[in-house]
Amino acid sequence: MERTPNPGGVFVLLTVRRQHLRRAATCFGLLTIWHLAAPAPAAAYVDPMSGSIVVQVVVAAILGATVGIRRSWQAILGFFRRLTRRKLL
Repeated sequence: MERTPNPGGVFVLLTVRRQHLRRAATCFGLLTIWHLAAPAPAAAYVDPMSGSIVVQVVVAAILGATVGIRRSWQAILGFFRRLTRRKLL
């Protein structure tokens, strides 16, 4: 038996290869994202003092921002009052 060449065979072969390449690229991309997003196991110990320092820094930042806004509140209000007066006149 002699085989006759299929004129569409090359196109079908290229289409199948493209589908496999797309699937492989998608799998590779998903695995890369998963690998980068997954946390690495850490053999570290965070002592209670470190946690206490972080809490103190957060509380100090909040209180410092509050005090800063309260102290300069009149200046902030004056700035906006001047802006609205200029627009009204």
